[in-house]
Amino acid sequence: MIDILERIVTSNLVLICFTFLAGMSCSLLIRHDYFLNFAKVASVFIAFFLGFSFLFNVGEVYQFSEFYKRAFFLFGDGVGGALLFLIFLSVFYKNNIYFYILVAALAMTVSKISFILLIIGMSLLYFYSVEYRKKIFLKSMISIPLAFTCYIFLAYLSSFDLFMSISNDLRKISVSVVEGVHVSGDLSTSYKKQNYNNCDKKYECLKSQAASSLSDRYFSTVGGLWMTVQGDFMGRDQYPNSADKFAKLMLSSNPYNINEKYNLNYNDWFRMGQPQNPYVSFSSGYGVIGLFSMFVLVCSISIVALYVLPKLKHTNLVAYPVFYITYAVFNQTQLYINPFDGNLFVLGYCAGWVIMLGFFASKYKLDKESVLLKTNLLSKSMLAYFLNGKGNP
Repeated sequence: MIDILERIVTSNLVLICFTFLAGMSCSLLIRHDYFLNFAKVASVFIAFFLGFSFLFNVGEVYQFSEFYKRAFFLFGDGVGGALLFLIFLSVFYKNNIYFYILVAALAMTVSKISFILLIIGMSLLYFYSVEYRKKIFLKSMISIPLAFTCYIFLAYLSSFDLFMSISNDLRKISVSVVEGVHVSGDLSTSYKKQNYNNCDKKYECLKSQAASSLSDRYFSTVGGLWMTVQGDFMGRDQYPNSADKFAKLMLSSNPYNINEKYNLNYNDWFRMGQPQNPYVSFSSGYGVIGLFSMFVLVCSISIVALYVLPKLKHTNLVAYPVFYITYAVFNQTQLYINPFDGNLFVLGYCAGWVIMLGFFASKYKLDKESVLLKTNLLSKSMLAYFLNGKGNP
């Protein structure tokens, strides 16, 4: 009995739900002004270490040519989601420096989907934030060339012998301190030794990477949908939880004759590693019911988010439904539906705000003059509001 309970409590599904609900709970427990102060500190922290990683090649760094590299420090390639959330919040800060350093930090990751989501999110903010439209437009126009300039400048600095020497010493230290961190090769020897898909021409690099990324996501998603339909991979013992197991399964099963049609082999499937779509990756282990449940959940909260967006046009709270819609609906590549994933936690936090704002929007007018908005959403925790049993403000 204890073993069964332990397997249930430690199962992926329970831990995923726990991570999402923990984020929702924080929207009740944490005062909004305190959270904004924390977000500012987190913005500086993440931006600094991404820039440090990019300049000195410490942590998870992928170098493809002298001026084309991607840096994630110890945050992993999912850091783009957290950066997007912080960027949407920073749009409304009085100090513009937070917005610019976050966009510059996002540029260090060269995350294509993150920049697409950034454009979508900023467009939504511009459309719904009537009072802040001018500020949003000016920040967007300034941040793009600024981020590009910052990227080129740091890439140029990192090519100097002095920075190469420092980066080599720092990498040696980081390897001895942190195990399992991907560290790029010795930059003082040759840039062509950095990665298997390295190339000399940066435009060809981007083109080949984009094509490879799209094809891998398409093929792996097809494989994941086949697993979803089959519904035989629930549980740790049945699910192919490694790149090797996934590759062997796809080769032996050959879903929809995809291997013959596109000449896919073991190395191709091993490189993909798993279904590279967040929802298909989740449903590949939980079947059609899992996919349908996720669809209903995302759509339900998204509908509430669309309902409250027009009512928040004079407040900075619009950042929460905008991030939820942007990330939950339009992000179809970054895998975040995993236990203790930071982006899933942030999405849960925003979902909590969306649900609460939907509740209040059905009863009160949520504008900048609202007493409720000023006293209960900005300076007190939502939990205190419910515990005190306050009625009409």
